[in-house]
Amino acid sequence: MPSPENRRTTMTKKLLQNSLIEILEKKPIHEITIKEICDNADINRSTFYRHYNTPHKLFDEIYDNVYHDILDIANQFKLPNFNSVEVMTQILNYCEENRRLCLVLLSENGELNIGKNFSDLVTQAVMNTPDSAPSELHMYVVQFMAAGMANFIWNWLKNENRLPARTVARGMMMLINHGFNRALSLSPNPDSRASAANNIIR
Repeated sequence: MPSPENRRTTMTKKLLQNSLIEILEKKPIHEITIKEICDNADINRSTFYRHYNTPHKLFDEIYDNVYHDILDIANQFKLPNFNSVEVMTQILNYCEENRRLCLVLLSENGELNIGKNFSDLVTQAVMNTPDSAPSELHMYVVQFMAAGMANFIWNWLKNENRLPARTVARGMMMLINHGFNRALSLSPNPDSRASAANNIIR
C-alpha cells in the first residue's frame, strides 16, 4: 500500500500535470513559465522544484506516461491473436478517455514533433507485428501514414458528435492496410519509380 508521502507526491504531480495541460490549451509549451503552472495549480514554486526543474521536464513526464500507456495496450496483442482493428479501437478508446490531454499532445502547442511521435507510436504498434522485418520502403510508408494519423485522430477527438471508436478504427485500418500493402508491392527498382508513382494514384 502506498505511503502517505507517496500518495502526496502522486497528488502533487497530478495537480501540476493538469495545470500544464490546461495552460497548453491556450499557449505553446515554450511560452509557459513555472510561475504560471504553480499559480494555476495553487502550488508553491518550491514544491514544483522538488519534482521538476523546467516546464519541459513536466511535459516530458506527461508524454512518457501516455507513451507507456499506449505501449501497454499494444503489448496485450500477440500473434496468433493479433487483431489490428481491436488494437486501434482500444488505442482510440484511450485517447477518448484522455481527450483533453491527447488533443493537447497532438496540437501545435505541444513539444516540437510531439504529434508526429505520438502518431508514430500508434502506427507502429498496429503495423509492427512480432514477426515483421521492416524494409526501408516499409519505414517510409509508415512515416507517411503516421503524419496523417495525427491529424486524423486530432480531428476525430475535436468532434463533439464523433463516431464510435470501433467504427473509426475499422475505417482507419481499411485505409492503412489497403494503401500500405499496395505501396509495399511496388518494385524498389529505381528504373520503375515513374510507373510506381502512376500505380499509386490510380
